[in-house]
Amino acid sequence: MDRNNTSSIQVLPTGAALRADVRGLHLSGETDDKGFRDIYKAWNDHLVLRFRDQQLDDNALVTFSRRFGGLDMAPGERMVVTPP
Repeated sequence: MDRNNTSSIQVLPTGAALRADVRGLHLSGETDDKGFRDIYKAWNDHLVLRFRDQQLDDNALVTFSRRFGGLDMAPGERMVVTPP
């Protein structure tokens, strides 16, 4: 299976008031538009998503997070992202 294949995304509610586990996706690679729409819908449905067993460097985390919108920085923090 391709590490970035998003056709097998599973969203599994945890039974908690807010939260679902997302499986079948590696956030360290590119997520295609359909896969991101599935993630975004799950986020709207469950409010909190948990992606287990992910290994992201800072750049991959920022790249993925920016798909949700602009990022805020903690006061006094500075974000350094190297271009791909």
